[in-house]
Amino acid sequence: MTPDDGGNWGILGGTFDPVHCGHINLAVQVAARISLDGVLLVPSYNHPFKNRCSASFEHRMAMLELSTQENEKLVVSDIEKSQSLTGYTIDSIKTVKKRYPNAVWSFIIGEDNVKDLRFWRDPDRIMKEVCVLVGYRPPHDSENILRDLPSDRIRMIEIEMRDISSTKIRKLLRSDRSDLRLKEMIPVKALKYIKENGLYR
Repeated sequence: MTPDDGGNWGILGGTFDPVHCGHINLAVQVAARISLDGVLLVPSYNHPFKNRCSASFEHRMAMLELSTQENEKLVVSDIEKSQSLTGYTIDSIKTVKKRYPNAVWSFIIGEDNVKDLRFWRDPDRIMKEVCVLVGYRPPHDSENILRDLPSDRIRMIEIEMRDISSTKIRKLLRSDRSDLRLKEMIPVKALKYIKENGLYR
């Protein structure tokens, strides 16, 4: 199934530099908890708040595709590059909805992103366009922030979170590419791709 077929879908955006098990876990568990038909993974091409990615867009796409090829509910999209988007979430959401008008869309984030949501470009518009699905591990600490956001447009979804970051992974890859912890953090095929292509040295 793809978003062209309609159904209820989530969007998970990010630099995915590199993709890690936390990203995949967030997408899979949120989809399972609320019976989404699938999740569209959208790697950023231009990111307004971060410096240039360590790996190229093509490498990040390849790692995502390898990491999701055995899960038919996860679909990787190059829409930010193919449509030359700004990198702002609101623009990506509107473009995805226009590209796939038969699907109903939500936007997925981890709880660590809730504190920044109000600083994104046009957050009110984002929440008019989509419901924001927040994956969290209890006890969650976003209650004060959530009070200032429309309760009918934010949905907290309890999942088993994994404490993994791309920043930590890049540091490990630079210091010791044989570190056994990497196998617990990165999907097997993505880790193999990283080593074969000499990424993050």
